Amino acid sequence: MNHDLPLVPVADASGTVAELKLFSVPASGWWLIAVAASLLFVIGMRPLAFKKDPSETQEQFEQRKRRNKWLFPVGAPLALAAILATNLLRPEAAPPILFLYSVALVAVLAAVLPVLPRMYRQHEDRQRSEPGAKAKADTFTMVWISTVLCTAVVGAVLALMATPFGMRHR
Repeated sequence: MNHDLPLVPVADASGTVAELKLFSVPASGWWLIAVAASLLFVIGMRPLAFKKDPSETQEQFEQRKRRNKWLFPVGAPLALAAILATNLLRPEAAPPILFLYSVALVAVLAAVLPVLPRMYRQHEDRQRSEPGAKAKADTFTMVWISTVLCTAVVGAVLALMATPFGMRHR
């Protein structure tokens, strides 16, 4: 990685040091956005942790629900914090990493939540016709998820490349 142009706080005309900004949002704003994206992700993904699988007995579902009661609301944010912390140990500035982190979490929600009821319905129908069959997504669902995630990745990378954070490595 080329570190010829390190990112340092820049003094404005009055001599005060300005905070690093990405898309006109200061680093503290990106921290708030990352925390909000984490909360949105944890809340949005709850249906995956607490929906009854048609192949489960009621007892199995209750056991999984009890196990996930604390694991998901506590474990998911801790796992997200660990991922974020390891990425922030890099020498680059925090705003681009926080931006990519937030985009990734929101993109997963945007990809999965609209097709989740469809996936549940298909899985339930398949379990009725073939008990014990593995879950399988249809073509529309796979195209939707792939398109949303690819669009998010390409859009985020292009957006970052258009900023001074992305231009410094050209």
